[in-house]
Amino acid sequence: MPNFGTEIQKHHIEENWLFHFASSGTDLYLSFADVTDSSQFYHGVVLNNPSIRESLNLERSTAKTSNISVSIPDFNYDGSLISQTLLFGSAYFLNQVVTIYSKISGQTKVQIGVFRLTDITRNVSTITLSLTAHLPTDNITIPQAKTIRNNYFPVAYGDYTSNTSTVSSPAFCNSKDLYPTPVERVENSSFIALQTKDSSGGKCHFYDKSADIFIPLDDVNNDSVAWGSGFANKTDIDLHRSYRLRPNSIIATDQYADYDDNGANTVDDSDTTKSTLTYTLSQGTLSNSNRVFSLSRAFNAAIPQVQHEIQEYKTGFTFDFTLNVEAIASNNHTIQIGVAVSDFTTGSYADVKAFNYVATFGSTGQFDLVSGNLSLTSGDQTGNGIISQAKGTYLSSDFKTNVDGLTTDQIKYKVVVALILTDVSGNQITDFDLSFKMYDTFVQPVLKIPVRDDDIAKHNSVSESIASIETLYSGSNGLVDNGWNSNSAITEIHEIHRDLLSRFAGLSNSDPSGWSNLNSDKDWRGRYWLTEPVSLVKVLEKLQFEGGFIYSHNRGYIHIRDSESADIELTKNDLADIEISHTPFSELKTKYNINYRKHPAENRYLTSVTSSNDTTRTNYNIASAENITEVNLDAYVGDTSSDNDIPTTATSGNNDDWFSYYNNIFGSVKAMISATIVNPKFYNHEDNNDLLGIGSKISFSDMHPEKIFGKDFDDLIFIITEFTRSVGKIKFKAREIA
Repeated sequence: MPNFGTEIQKHHIEENWLFHFASSGTDLYLSFADVTDSSQFYHGVVLNNPSIRESLNLERSTAKTSNISVSIPDFNYDGSLISQTLLFGSAYFLNQVVTIYSKISGQTKVQIGVFRLTDITRNVSTITLSLTAHLPTDNITIPQAKTIRNNYFPVAYGDYTSNTSTVSSPAFCNSKDLYPTPVERVENSSFIALQTKDSSGGKCHFYDKSADIFIPLDDVNNDSVAWGSGFANKTDIDLHRSYRLRPNSIIATDQYADYDDNGANTVDDSDTTKSTLTYTLSQGTLSNSNRVFSLSRAFNAAIPQVQHEIQEYKTGFTFDFTLNVEAIASNNHTIQIGVAVSDFTTGSYADVKAFNYVATFGSTGQFDLVSGNLSLTSGDQTGNGIISQAKGTYLSSDFKTNVDGLTTDQIKYKVVVALILTDVSGNQITDFDLSFKMYDTFVQPVLKIPVRDDDIAKHNSVSESIASIETLYSGSNGLVDNGWNSNSAITEIHEIHRDLLSRFAGLSNSDPSGWSNLNSDKDWRGRYWLTEPVSLVKVLEKLQFEGGFIYSHNRGYIHIRDSESADIELTKNDLADIEISHTPFSELKTKYNINYRKHPAENRYLTSVTSSNDTTRTNYNIASAENITEVNLDAYVGDTSSDNDIPTTATSGNNDDWFSYYNNIFGSVKAMISATIVNPKFYNHEDNNDLLGIGSKISFSDMHPEKIFGKDFDDLIFIITEFTRSVGKIKFKAREIA
């Protein structure tokens, strides 16, 4: 470890910077003062005093290093002027790496920056070398693998779910956890859809825009096949498919008010919630003078149009019911009861399912009307019984011929209950209670493009239908890691980020600095896909923002933990030019409208939530329409079954979810401090992990002033957000995080 005792006693810090300019030939070594380090001589010719400024943008979760320039004279170097060596000579320095080291007196040098030489200019006496911060992610776009038609194989990460509906077993298609697979072409009567990897279980799906559902194709090859430099799925050109489709909405002018929820649960996306229709027939309603009673309730709901030729079209209903009946009758008298659901799709009402019961009164028997008996207490007395029909799903007959190629835009049905007493004096219904529960109303089409039809008139429409399909959708899981985690599935945002660095920017398989803590703290699920080239830097920064972390190529992964501790403690003796302040009021973020779970086919999101810090809004007199931020998260998924779905109010754990993380940073006014570091022990360490820089967590003790306004220094942890280094001087800005 360096001995800084001598340096601390001096009034200034004796520091030299060493510049290593790589080239395609002989490298160049420059410095502020002549020095030999590890047998390599550095020419002390640098004239100016450049500074390296690094910064964090916590709002966007990005890191940045400033560009610098180095001025040198046109000195004699190995027998010729250095200008003749730098450009248009035998060695090439432009776009090569320039590494900068700091050396305090005779101590071991420490790397403080990596740049590229991007420009060389000169005047009569001075040469200026312009250096740009060097990032291995520069000038890279993804995806990269292409077909011979210049279509890109998609890059996709995350856990996806196929729908399971088939022609032989139609089902509801509720999953939207899919990603787009571009159609490469039609070949040998098959669509070729480009996949992200060799996979199974990723059936191709057709997106029905009018119904907003993704329908699996019936004959699809469930396993992807090798295709050029990637993989693809194949499916028959006719896109044969069948599914169940719920109405978009109810038509309120009908008798939906008779349902306990106005019929909302008859058209929702669940087959377990239901709408209940209740009815009570009072004593005397059905007697000698009125022996027939019928209850009829009509309902109507809007159905989206389907695409392509209809092969079959049915309506369906899922319901159960219970009837409680009490009547006065004599032995052997009967009562007839009917319950039916009928639809109007063919132009008149026809039963989809009807139940008919005839019960005979007797002195003994069952209370169950389905068994055909009512039990009388004695003689001509009251009998009672129960009909209970278990939940079932019932389909109408096929009415394809009634729709003439264009489906009905409504589903209209009736629930009918009828009672008939036998014509015997004295019979009477004394009590009748109906509880009818409708779980689902739907249509069930079978569709395909009629590519093999003999009808010549259809050929043009067939060609148009095929040509209009540019994208299908896959439910296969995304990429596994690029070798850094034993080829495990990638389901979380920070894992996606690291894999992109590994796969496309050559990041080592060794864990980067800060990874262990980040991986321990974050479990934010993500799904992310790309089908057209995008800058890798932009993708990485988007994932950093959505994942709540920062990546610096010099410092590794940086994030704010639930419970923070300081890496380094500073006192007033280590510092000069101390200034204390607070974060600007304009930086406050107290209310977000957050849109997330990106739709696979459209430019919108499946989930939205408004999250706010009402305490801060009250404390700082923020009006209801002020300080509202709209945020769209393309990769963030969260999980409604765990604590990392986005709440309306922040949780106590910073890393529980997106809103709680950023609310901890920007949800209230925070303390800030800036200063110059005068203690040289913080300038140069052999262990780079101890080197101060952006992202370092610091604390303060024995400070003057003793407090930051009303806050005690001893109670706070800060993160360095700006770090500016020049020869013999380090300045920093830090922000309260805990």
